[in-house]
Amino acid sequence: MITTEAEQTIVAVEAKTITLGSIELVVYRPTQTGAEPVTFPGGEVYRLSKSQILDAIEVPRNWLSRLPQHTPKALEVIREKGFTGYTLRASVQLERGATQADTLSVKDAVAVWGWFAKRQNDRACDILEACAQEAIERRADLAFGIFKTTEQYEQRLTEDLGERRALREDLKKGRHKVLMSAIIGWEKQHGIYGTPQGQEWFRQTMDTLNLKIQGMPASSIRELHNVKDSVSIRDLFDARTLVNYSALCQGAAGLLKSNPELNPVMAVEEACKLYLGADYKPEPLHLETPLT
Repeated sequence: MITTEAEQTIVAVEAKTITLGSIELVVYRPTQTGAEPVTFPGGEVYRLSKSQILDAIEVPRNWLSRLPQHTPKALEVIREKGFTGYTLRASVQLERGATQADTLSVKDAVAVWGWFAKRQNDRACDILEACAQEAIERRADLAFGIFKTTEQYEQRLTEDLGERRALREDLKKGRHKVLMSAIIGWEKQHGIYGTPQGQEWFRQTMDTLNLKIQGMPASSIRELHNVKDSVSIRDLFDARTLVNYSALCQGAAGLLKSNPELNPVMAVEEACKLYLGADYKPEPLHLETPLT
């Protein structure tokens, strides 16, 4: 149950800022009064600001309070993931006075981010991917006796997420547009631009691109992964898939422009032979987060 009663309980806390990829979050823990660690009334060691949990993924701050009446299905799903909604008001002592924040447990935060990640919220995907990657790397380093500073982990995550964003933008604004322009030019040469026949050629070309890399057309990918029509599939690719798509878009565009005997579908097929090689086997869609 999402409750406001617990907000009447004010807990004195300490606050620290952490970074997940490029996203900053303030983490609270109860003020320590002795050698033994102190936990919150709910048993947690750390909690996060309710408003920051939503700000981090660019969701309105009133989303949680509106759940029971406006999105009961979402509330049911995140409850199944362990969401409690148990709120505590944290009070941070400053040099002059104090500041307060309504907080949720880390488990509640992850349940909320998981809901939005499965609905292709890029920010939620980035947070969960950063959490998973760092947790695995820290455990692996511990197993091999390797020590890294927090700054080293944060730098690695920031670089990885930055690389994916750059690749995604390059495909979206660069290579994909180059292929689209080449297809439009070919359609105009054959007098079918803007006609149903031209639209069908474009659809077949995009489906061929997906079939060659992932073994299924876009419609099947959307159905398999429950991707809405309003979301571009390429926005969900991992770095390797983005690199493959970019190379094929660029290669197919060049072949289509330089060889009048090729149609757009043939150009994609030839580009796949040249870039992927004869031994390449189509693989299912790679998403940016293992939770999606």
